Amino acid sequence: MIEARARGFGTIAGEYATVRVPMRTAALEWLVASPRQSAVEIGAGTGLFTRLLATVADSVLAVEPDERMRAEFLVRDPRVRVVDGTAEDIPAADDSVDAVYSVDSWHWFDPDRTFAEIARVLRPGGSLAVAWNMHDRSVRWEAEFFAILDDLPAGFRRPGWFTTEGRAAFTPQERHVVRWNEPMNHERLLSMLSSYSPVLAMGQAERTEYLRRQRDYLARCAPEASDGTVDTAFTTVCWRTRYLP
Repeated sequence: MIEARARGFGTIAGEYATVRVPMRTAALEWLVASPRQSAVEIGAGTGLFTRLLATVADSVLAVEPDERMRAEFLVRDPRVRVVDGTAEDIPAADDSVDAVYSVDSWHWFDPDRTFAEIARVLRPGGSLAVAWNMHDRSVRWEAEFFAILDDLPAGFRRPGWFTTEGRAAFTPQERHVVRWNEPMNHERLLSMLSSYSPVLAMGQAERTEYLRRQRDYLARCAPEASDGTVDTAFTTVCWRTRYLP
């Protein structure tokens, strides 16, 4: 089930690249502890984070298993190298990179196999950084509008949670949170909601009815301001660790 849901994003690769929001510079600067490095991003998707990473790293290899997401990635920026691969099978040589990154993707990976593979490709002293762009659930209308994201099927790992407990070669994880806001209109919010796996997994009739109810909810509880937008709050939850075998 996890594999099927993870592959579902490819069906809306173009919309995903348009409606998802990249992290802010403050989060990027914390995640990238040492700029001018060779880096790998696993689960790169359509390259939202990769393009930011490429502005500070010497070299970036983006790894993404879905060919439709890779195709959209190349449409957005053909200068960055993106290859077929997974977090559990990274197409990079042993001890070859300074840093590995995962943004909005770690919860899809098998942690045991992924940690082992990251340890293989990282140079001693290299870093692993993991992050999620998340909706601020302290804002009531956002908590209710995006509540479906909390209804995780059995076997799913929760986005936002990361630990190196039991991983002797990795230092204890550090955590950092960046809070930010972005104005969005109702159509953008509904499109963003549609891009999440619980909604993608619905049948067409169920999805149509669900989005109709969510549209009504926005009209009642988060009306657009005079400029046609709603102030939408985000948190970027960041984690980092070092590989010290």
